[in-house]
Amino acid sequence: MPPAALAAFTAVPPFSSLDGASLSSVVARFEPVRVAEGEVVIEEGDDGACMYFIAQGRFRVHRRADDGATRTLAEMGEGEFFGEMSLLSGAPRFATVEALGPGELLRLHRRDLDVVVATHPDVGRALERFYKERLVANVARASRLFHLIVEGHRDALVQVVRVETHPAGALLLVQGDPAKGFFLLLRGSCEVFHRSAEGREIAYPTMHEGDVFGELSLLQDGAITASVRARTRAVVLAMGRQWFDEMLLSSQSVRSEIYALAGDRSQRTRELIVREELEKRLI
Repeated sequence: MPPAALAAFTAVPPFSSLDGASLSSVVARFEPVRVAEGEVVIEEGDDGACMYFIAQGRFRVHRRADDGATRTLAEMGEGEFFGEMSLLSGAPRFATVEALGPGELLRLHRRDLDVVVATHPDVGRALERFYKERLVANVARASRLFHLIVEGHRDALVQVVRVETHPAGALLLVQGDPAKGFFLLLRGSCEVFHRSAEGREIAYPTMHEGDVFGELSLLQDGAITASVRARTRAVVLAMGRQWFDEMLLSSQSVRSEIYALAGDRSQRTRELIVREELEKRLI
């Protein structure tokens, strides 16, 4: 491994706390990989079996928009990591990473990461915090609501959030069940529906990336008012009820935003019930 690459690891938070001998043993688990210009290193939607450290070169991060166009998210260079989010959370790859020119990467497979974490548990904890901090920062940039949340609770949010992946057809929330938590849809789409007394599904608008759900039952301290089913494979950012009560509702700006959202959802529920009653009377 190039001495410069080894030295770069000492500045990376997950590894900066290790002494020289420990650092060398961890870095030895990384496999050098040479890439050519235009080579795709990871593909959006694939399962994440490894993470990468950039030793040399520049790389473009991009993903597909709803209309099929490619949208560039960022560029990365020497000394940066990528791929750790999918590797640690079990979620599919969030974006595609492509080499802008010849480069060299250091690759760490899951099996080798398990060995590293077993030997140096602090590395595992630091890597988990690292990927959650990056995730929270990205979400805050994309969502007004989460931007408000992060302003006063970034550290606490990093501690409590978790990433969940659900296959198409899975029920994330079930109408009538107790309140489960507060969720942000990161990838995929979800169907939302109210089940009538006769068992008929009455659909709400489909949810897409960036939409939140679960807040209404938490605010009302009651049962879940509508079911949520993954229309495609869905990745969500999930937060438990205690976090919702203690952190979200402690901020006036966040509380106002959530109550407005919940009020809109509650109105739509009432409209569905009224429509259902009218349909019954017209049969």
